Amino acid sequence: MKNLLFIIFFSYCNYSFAQVIDPRSMVQPTGSVGAPTITLSVLSLNNFTNTTGNASTSQSFTASGTGLTTNISVSAPSGFEISTDNISFNTSLTLTQSGGAVGTTFIYVRVSQF
Repeated sequence: MKNLLFIIFFSYCNYSFAQVIDPRSMVQPTGSVGAPTITLSVLSLNNFTNTTGNASTSQSFTASGTGLTTNISVSAPSGFEISTDNISFNTSLTLTQSGGAVGTTFIYVRVSQF
C-alpha cells in the first residue's frame, strides 16, 4: 500500500477550506487477510464546489487489491459520499474480491447534498 496523503478542497456557503484525507483511512480490508496489497492511484482531486440543495460534481480515484482473503471496505469521510458507478452514492461501499483480487475499480467522491 502506498503511503500517500491527498488534500480535498471544497467550498461551503462561500467559505472555502481544505481537508487532508489519508487514503488509507478510506480504503481498508475487512476481516483477516494474508499479506494483502491494496493499491490506490490518487493523482489529485480539485476543488469541490456545491450549492445549497445540490451535491458537488464527483471526482475519482482507483483502488485495486491482490493477496486478499476478504473484501475491501471503503468509507467516505464526513460530508462526502462515494460510488463505483457515479450514479448511486453512499457513505460506504464494498469492493468484492474474487480469487484474492479486486480489479482496478473507480471510486467516485463528491461532497454530500446539504
